[in-house]
Amino acid sequence: MSESQAVGAAQTFRIEVAAHTGEESAAGRMLVEAAQHLGITDLFACTVDRLYFLHGYLSHADVVRLSHELLADPVTEMFTIPHPPAPSPAGEGEHEQPHPPAVSPAVGEGEYLVEATLLPGVTDPAAENLLRAARLLGVAGLERVASGRRFRLRGALSVDDLRRLAAGVLANPVVQRFEIGHPISAPFFPYQHADGTVETIALRQADDTGLRRISAERRLALDLAEMRAIRAYYHEEGRDPTDIELEMLAQTWSEHCSHKTFKATITYSGPPGANPYGAPTVQTIDGLLQTYIRRATEQARKPWVRSAFVDNAGVIAFDETYDLAFKVETHNHPSALEPFGGANTGIGGVIRDVLGVSARPIANTDVLCFGPPNLPRDVLQEGVLHPSRVAAGVIHGVEDYGNKMGIPTVNGAVLYHQGYTANPLVFCGCLGLLPRGAHPTEPRPGDLVVVLGGHTGRDGLRRRDLFEHGDGPGHRSYRRDGCADRPPDPREAGARGGAAGARRAALQCDHRLRRRRPVLGGRRDGRPAGGAGAAGRGAAQVPRPTALGDLAERGPGAHGAGRAAR
Repeated sequence: MSESQAVGAAQTFRIEVAAHTGEESAAGRMLVEAAQHLGITDLFACTVDRLYFLHGYLSHADVVRLSHELLADPVTEMFTIPHPPAPSPAGEGEHEQPHPPAVSPAVGEGEYLVEATLLPGVTDPAAENLLRAARLLGVAGLERVASGRRFRLRGALSVDDLRRLAAGVLANPVVQRFEIGHPISAPFFPYQHADGTVETIALRQADDTGLRRISAERRLALDLAEMRAIRAYYHEEGRDPTDIELEMLAQTWSEHCSHKTFKATITYSGPPGANPYGAPTVQTIDGLLQTYIRRATEQARKPWVRSAFVDNAGVIAFDETYDLAFKVETHNHPSALEPFGGANTGIGGVIRDVLGVSARPIANTDVLCFGPPNLPRDVLQEGVLHPSRVAAGVIHGVEDYGNKMGIPTVNGAVLYHQGYTANPLVFCGCLGLLPRGAHPTEPRPGDLVVVLGGHTGRDGLRRRDLFEHGDGPGHRSYRRDGCADRPPDPREAGARGGAAGARRAALQCDHRLRRRRPVLGGRRDGRPAGGAGAAGRGAAQVPRPTALGDLAERGPGAHGAGRAAR
């Protein structure tokens, strides 16, 4: 066996990329500082290297070529293809367990090694781009790619220090796996190949208890009124729903997609208006969205408001030739679980929505609120990340996505308060420019549908259902002191990673399509597919919706169940 590893007829190669000098980088210094916040003061230096795992029908020459041309900067970096080969991926049905740290995990005098990769199935944009670039270079045998990082630590560290560093600073167990003192294996898992199986759910004869059970078991996050509305619809249809139909309704009616909390009737007890010292009163608010947010715009009735509350971003007039589009959105709970990924997809979502009204994004903005950076760690509940780590990850996530898209962050604010300790406020916005009349919304029967974007990893599937119900897996409530009423559930798999490269390509493609509109016969509609996915967008776009599509769009009230209120 050579420096590659046989896996069937294919091989897995491990490539290590390190700086020529081997000196501590800015990233390493930040990790040392983060360790000090954790109370580990005997970590003196940290060097961060990159890891890549390439699996497929590859020759050694293929791997050397990819390393030279894609993985390492020849001016500042060097790469190594180590021998012995990369450890085996887990076999069919196996669940690989990390090695426990050795009694003495040091790899040298005062030197230690920690390696981390994303968990199997978590979106890995670097790996996806490497796979695409290899094919452009003509290396067709590369089938699977994963990326990771190696941390070379220097100091006087105990086994407990290393465990705390690995889980608290160097990796996030919500989305990553790590090894201490051992080379980490490639995070490849056996594929489950798709087939044509369609499951029919026995819903029509289910009583209320059965409806609740179906919602819980399938993690639909639908309440009893919503499940009754679905049951009534299928009684009229004379059949039971398929699995994909239930999923489409669940995602379209989710909190993430339909904003049920903003639309719900709320009973408020407290000071009226903006005076916090006013005499307490009881008010009934018929939806925060309609009463406060939307009503303010409608009352203003400004002639320069081109579009508001009818599309994915608001549009106002700029001059005689151009309009401006603007969208802001929060991504709080995902950022509490996985700060970089939560903020990354948060800013990516508003960029997507600006693209969705045919505008070209030109600037980002953000308001970020965190717990106190000097908060003692012993006051944190189990599973709550320290505010300093949340802040570092969120800021990195916002700047990373904007930099890859070529969009500057032009203004914003960072605030600190104890109330944001367990759940930060990550309020991202995007500004776009579009020619007057450049956003057609006139789909017709017979139009072709083209879907643009990156692949969705397992971490991106059914994300919208994790933050729905008080008894659901993604819900946590928070007290006034910012502490959660319970630690995170291990099923909360965190935010999916962003795919800025794919969105940049989609931006350029959309721009060219609009320029060639007269030649191609017209781009008559364009919508972003976020948490609702292709099914939700399709129901919103079709010019002649089916009865099921109409039910998905109009909500449970369309079938006599009344509006679902939170």
